[in-house]
Amino acid sequence: MLVTIKRILFLPNTIFFSFLLLFLISFTPILAADVLTNGVFNGGTTGWTLSVVSGVAASNVYDSSIYHNGAGSVSAYTSTTKNRPAITTTTQTISTTIIAGSTVNLDFWWSKQCETASCQINTLEIRIIEGVNTYTVWSDTSIPAAGARTAWAQGTGDISSYFTVTGTYSIQIYSSISNNRTAVSRAITWVDDITLDVIPPSVTTATTGTQVSTVNTGETGKYIGGAFTMASNTGTINVNSIQISEAGTLNANTYLHNVKLFYETAGTCTYDGTETQYGTTTSFSSSEDATFSATLGITTSQVCFYVVFDIDQNATADAGIEIEITNPSTDVTVDSGYGSSPGTTVAISGSTTVTAVASVSITLTTDGSVNWGVMEAGSTKSTINISDTEVVQSNSNVNIDLDIKSSNATGGSVNWTLGATPDSDVFVYEHSSNSGSVWNTFLLADSYYTFVTGMTPSSTQNIDLRITVPNISSEYDQKTITITILATQSS
Repeated sequence: MLVTIKRILFLPNTIFFSFLLLFLISFTPILAADVLTNGVFNGGTTGWTLSVVSGVAASNVYDSSIYHNGAGSVSAYTSTTKNRPAITTTTQTISTTIIAGSTVNLDFWWSKQCETASCQINTLEIRIIEGVNTYTVWSDTSIPAAGARTAWAQGTGDISSYFTVTGTYSIQIYSSISNNRTAVSRAITWVDDITLDVIPPSVTTATTGTQVSTVNTGETGKYIGGAFTMASNTGTINVNSIQISEAGTLNANTYLHNVKLFYETAGTCTYDGTETQYGTTTSFSSSEDATFSATLGITTSQVCFYVVFDIDQNATADAGIEIEITNPSTDVTVDSGYGSSPGTTVAISGSTTVTAVASVSITLTTDGSVNWGVMEAGSTKSTINISDTEVVQSNSNVNIDLDIKSSNATGGSVNWTLGATPDSDVFVYEHSSNSGSVWNTFLLADSYYTFVTGMTPSSTQNIDLRITVPNISSEYDQKTITITILATQSS
């Protein structure tokens, strides 16, 4: 006789819980970096090449006695001999590649002197050299009155427009000086504390919109609402990976699955499910981070990024979810030499109330089939006797009750019917939830009987059956009995 447990029912009921999501946004600019070596000339001219291009007895030297700040400056001067012009250069090849479109700011201090007689020429320039091209980015042609050195003056300027190609650049201090035609005197220039601050082209991450008002546990492909936005300040910059983080009380590693990031280029961010996926579907790590990797060119046109994920049906009640990019300067990676900002947390504004929907689900962890074999008329067997106890597991996120029912025994020319005692073509079928301590009888076919109550999530329950076959059978063909387990949420 074959008994097959054939059917598992699923009935959802609903409970609710909620939590609040709060997001803050702040902005920290990318800091400029001085790309020059020893622009303060403290202790010498290391990093610089000093040359006298022309001029008899002219000099271009480190001056330890005259400086703006620190302990020295670079100074160019003519011979004291009458009418002696000179040209000098102080040059540094910048070791850092400067990317086209960078913001470049020049800052330095300068001074001049015509010692005892007026000068014919006292021109000071700052030049930028790229390949065969030389650009004068600052100059002063004023000739000071004969006598004392002029006070230190500051030279500044945004010289970004000269950095139009990505490559290696040099900076040069250029002096063209000539002393008095008839008197013994020198023409002199000094430069100190020169900096070249470079801010590379960068991608800025921000947010727009607000999070959705509610999400449900058990939902799949759920868009959290709002968006992260990215745009470059100039040109195209490749973003190679984006890391988002979950900063709330929910264990995202356990309860958020199939995390996806979608994007589109749009002036207004509106998610409709037609966007392109960035990177591949992933999950949150034990550190509550999810990283997406793909190369995407970001331009000055805004790109919107939308976060989508599945919420586990067993997500912790009242736990909070907070999706953020914790530090875009490191969590949004771009090509080498480019910048990513800000350096502080970027999170979508607004709050979300999460509704936890009760899920009722069970599965058999055993084979679901009991073979009673050949039995003598009126004899009894149980699954305990034949070591074939069936086991059901709760996959629910709430406590559940199990009900059980049995069919009549079918097969052959005459069916057996259920009864309280064995009789002609009448069999007795019983069930036990406590390993045979108590047996309960199926009195009527296809009628549910209480099996267990208050079964907790993820727990298992043994199902034992006992059969007493009819004492008289009209025929001896194999019979099949179907057992059905019904799961409902506990009241």
